[in-house]
Amino acid sequence: MGNVALVASWNVNSVRARLPVIHSFISNKSPDILLLQEIKVEDVAFPIGFFEDLGFEASVYGQKSFHGVAILSKRQMYDVYKCTFSTSISEARYIECIVGDLRVASVYAPNGTSFWSSRFGYKNEFFKNMGRHLSGLLKLEEKAVIGGDYNVTPSQEDVVFKEKWEGQILCSQEERKMLVEAISGWRDAALIDRLCVCEKIFSKKNIDLTERADTSELVNSFDEVANMRQNSSEKAKNFRMSTGSEGHSPTWWDYRGRSFERNDGLRIDAFFLSPFAAEALKSYEVCREYRAARRTSDHAPILIELT
Repeated sequence: MGNVALVASWNVNSVRARLPVIHSFISNKSPDILLLQEIKVEDVAFPIGFFEDLGFEASVYGQKSFHGVAILSKRQMYDVYKCTFSTSISEARYIECIVGDLRVASVYAPNGTSFWSSRFGYKNEFFKNMGRHLSGLLKLEEKAVIGGDYNVTPSQEDVVFKEKWEGQILCSQEERKMLVEAISGWRDAALIDRLCVCEKIFSKKNIDLTERADTSELVNSFDEVANMRQNSSEKAKNFRMSTGSEGHSPTWWDYRGRSFERNDGLRIDAFFLSPFAAEALKSYEVCREYRAARRTSDHAPILIELT
């Protein structure tokens, strides 16, 4: 991919309905690769011309009205692979390819609906089969990025209103176990980025991370972190919002109940990196301003920079 690569992932909740806000995101953030989920369109109806005009080629695994994933790249894609990860249900949920020296995949995991539905069994099957595939990818010892909507909060730190969501679908221990087993050996970009921020602050304050687990000083140092990470006051405000005491920044807020305005969100979108990609991670960002846009998705795009 050259010296620097920007990779974005976004559950757009109907690609054709989001073209104006997608255009704004691409114009402002300039990703080299954009992973899309829930495109809700068949391959033949995907707006390829729109993305070609913006300098991208597209690999699409679509489906009418529901689901669907795609990869957009400014460079040529090779070895495109598509999979349902199910022996009985055919839903377009996983697409993978190689761009330069980087393997990327776009994932849209099943929601599960409820613990007593057949859809929850499908969610379990999906994660088990995807996990086998991802385990095989690690053996290739490549720089690889798996991005998408996993429909699981990795931990309680990824839930703002913890008591409200505890034990609910998307936030259950059973689902977290599914995810943990599926991505075993992969690194969560949000956690890597957060640790780097901690290390910078603690190093500056001469705090030994191996001797001190209390991160209260981190919570009290957001202005300092913001100055390290951002230049403008507006970006600093966004950074404090996204790394506050509530935990990791949400990526999804329900359309109902003014969830975004109340910040009642969940982190269910993520990048999981192979060890080689993790070493190359420079930054991770939740672009929540695009959740605040008009006629937008209920998810915010996430963005990583690799060197």
